[in-house]
Order: sequence, then C-alpha cells, then structure tokens
Amino acid sequence: NIYDAALAAGRYLCANDRDLAVSADLDKAVLSYNRSTEYLNTVRSWFSYYQRGTHEVPDGAGTLPTTPSTPLPTLPGPRPGSGPSVTPSPKPSPSKPGGKPSPSPSKPGGGSTSPTPTPKPPTPPTGEPTPPAETFGSLENAGTGPLRATAGASFDERVSVRARNALGAPLAKAPVTFTVTGDTGTLFAGGKKTVVVRTGADGTATAPELRAGEKAGEFTVTATAGIGRPRTLTYAATVTARQADAIARTDDKELVAVSGEKFTDAVTVRATYKDAAAPGVAVTATMVKDRLGVIDNDKGPYFEDEAGKPVRTLTGLTTDADGKLRLPDIHADGEAGTYLLRLTTEGGGSVVVELTVKAPAETAPEEPASPKAPKATGTPQAVKP
Repeated sequence: NIYDAALAAGRYLCANDRDLAVSADLDKAVLSYNRSTEYLNTVRSWFSYYQRGTHEVPDGAGTLPTTPSTPLPTLPGPRPGSGPSVTPSPKPSPSKPGGKPSPSPSKPGGGSTSPTPTPKPPTPPTGEPTPPAETFGSLENAGTGPLRATAGASFDERVSVRARNALGAPLAKAPVTFTVTGDTGTLFAGGKKTVVVRTGADGTATAPELRAGEKAGEFTVTATAGIGRPRTLTYAATVTARQADAIARTDDKELVAVSGEKFTDAVTVRATYKDAAAPGVAVTATMVKDRLGVIDNDKGPYFEDEAGKPVRTLTGLTTDADGKLRLPDIHADGEAGTYLLRLTTEGGGSVVVELTVKAPAETAPEEPASPKAPKATGTPQAVKP
C-alpha cells in the first residue's frame, strides 16, 4: 500500500529527531539505508532531479527526459538524460556479497566461455561516512527592520540573514561575515567592526548588537557568505544626534551688567529628554531681537571668539554628563537696554534668557572747600582798655 509505505519511510527517515529540511540530517537519513557515499550521491541526484518537476519515465519505446539534474560528483549507475536505450532506475541494485556469477552465453559452435569471476564487494566504511559538502546557493534578508539609533545608544534591531543551498533548502553551518562601514564610530558589541557568525539549522545567522558612535550620520552593514562567487547583502543604517526636548536655567538670578563690562553671573542651563538628563546634546546660543527668536541681533551683549572678537552666535556647545551647560562670559557693549539670548537644543528644546545692560552710575561733582582762618602765631599780648 503506497500510503502505508510512505508513512513507514517517513518515520524511518525522521528517526532520532532528524529534520529533513536540514541538509546534514537528510544525508544522515539516506545513509541510514545504505552507508555508502556513492549511494548517497545517487539518491541525492534523483532527489534534485524530481525537485525540479515531474518527469515521465519511458517504457522502452520513448525517449529519456532532457531536463538536467543538479550535477554531483561521481554519480554511479544510470543518469537522467543519458540516452534513449537506457531506462533510469531510482534505486541502485548493488551486487549481494557471495552471489553466484551468471554463466556467459555459449559461443557459436558449442561450448561456453569461462565464468566471469564474482566481483569483490566494497569494504564497508568504518564509522559514519562524511556527507558531501553542500553547494552554497543564495543569501537573503531574514527580516531585518530599519537600523536607526541615537548617538551613544544601542540599536534595537539586529542584522539577520538566511543562507540557502543550490536546491533552495536552508544551509546550516555556513560562515557569514558582517562588516560595519562608515565614520560614525558605530561598532558591534565587543568593539569590533567585523564579525563572523555561522548559520544555524534553519540557515539563519544574526549579527551581534550594534552600538552607535557619537557622530551622527549614515553608515552601512554588509553580510557576505559563499566561496568563489560570494553573495553580499547591504543594509543602510543611521545614527541621529543626541536630543533634548526641554532646556531651562538652573537659577533665577537677574542677569545684569554695566555698559562696557562683563555680566557678573554666568548663564547656566540644564537640558532634559523625557524629563531625564540629556548628556552630550548640542546647544546653540544666539542673541535675538524678540522672544520668538526669529531675528538675530547685531547689537548689545556679545560673546568673544578665540581671537577676542565679538560674536553673537555660538555653536558647538554640548551639555555635560548631567545635561548641564555653563555659557562662556557675556560682555555688554556701550548701549544700555534689555536684550534677549535664545538657547536651542538638538531635538527642539528652547529657552529665552533676558539680559539687562545699565549705564554707568553718574558721579556728583565735588563742592569747593571753605577757606580756613589763618592760625595766630607769636606770644599773645595784653589788650589795653
């Protein structure tokens, strides 16, 4: 009964928890019938041949199919497409040890030839034969999502690929090389730019966790597998700058300076992201004309650059490990009045600080001193009436 036979064969092949989707387990299953590498090659050849579709087997009067099968080394016995005079047989029939040779046909004129000596059966291999190496076929994405992370943070997504053999089945134990290319400082866990991971039983290999560097920008991760004609997949990834959604002064002191002098108190702010300290966030400081901060101011208080020249916009400022930032000294020019300083962060945080410049205090003129009476000198004399 073909149904009982199929069930019995399936249970036999899948014994000992073998998974026939894994090429190595399929080889072990075939070898459990006949521990011969030649037998394995023959079965695998027919397996490949019928995987490519159904084929009509001729009855002797027709011709063999011409669809080629996947070539394997040293395939004994008949091969599909070998000629019209040979009928393929899926099962090889090796000679039984100890069998008797068939007598040769009689020669014309009587008599017979000497019997053909019985071929010596091959010596069974010791131990389990080594299955032939599989041919690498393809490399595909195994569900990797978008690769995006904030500077200094770990990527939530990991690069995952799947290798397949030439027949399209998962390819196990195949080495896959993952490489990070770019100048963002991003590395795999452990501080490496290149790692090698072997595929599992399902043909998948997953790279270690990616950790973003401190520089914002784009980079790529490549996955390469196969020898001779390797296959490569490339994944684009992005590192975004550290962000803060709010920034505020750490105190409420009035910021006042006398015209021509520096402000006594420094401006100190703290940036946060989702109410937590935001370290390493870029901050820009700009003198503006209104609280909306849309118009820069070219008058009033100013910073000094490295050459000591007045500047009214500072970039490249960064919060410390606690999310705090102390601005450089602010100088007041010669004109008194109220001015505004706007601070903005990467991520949308913003605050406007008020600066007051006062004119120098006027000094009252000194009054002239009253003349003093001269002092008497000499011996006092009596006054006569």
